[in-house]
Amino acid sequence: KNIGDLEPGKPSLVQLKIRHPNITGMAPLRVGSHVIPPAHYVSDLVVDYNGKQILKASLTFSVSMDPAFRFYFTPQESGTMTVSGMDTKKNKFSSSFNMQI
Repeated sequence: KNIGDLEPGKPSLVQLKIRHPNITGMAPLRVGSHVIPPAHYVSDLVVDYNGKQILKASLTFSVSMDPAFRFYFTPQESGTMTVSGMDTKKNKFSSSFNMQI
C-alpha cells in the first residue's frame, strides 16, 4: 500500500488546499497602511463523494489565507469527490477528482 491509496471500508485522510486571499476586513494588507479592505473570505464549503455529502462547513474570517482542510472519510467504492464553495462576494468555485480503490 502506498501513501494516498484508498481501501474500501477504511478511513482515508483527505487534504484540501484552496487558493483564496481570505481577507479578514480587520487589518490593512500592508504594514503602515491605514486602508482596511473589506472582508473577503471563503464562507461555505461542501464536499460530496459520489453525490453524497461528506463534509459541510460554514466558515468565518478566522480561516487563514490559502486555507487547507484535513478530514477523514470512509469510501466503499471508487468514485468522484467534488469540492464546491462560495466566498463572501458570492463567487462560487468547484472542482472534482476521480478516486480509485
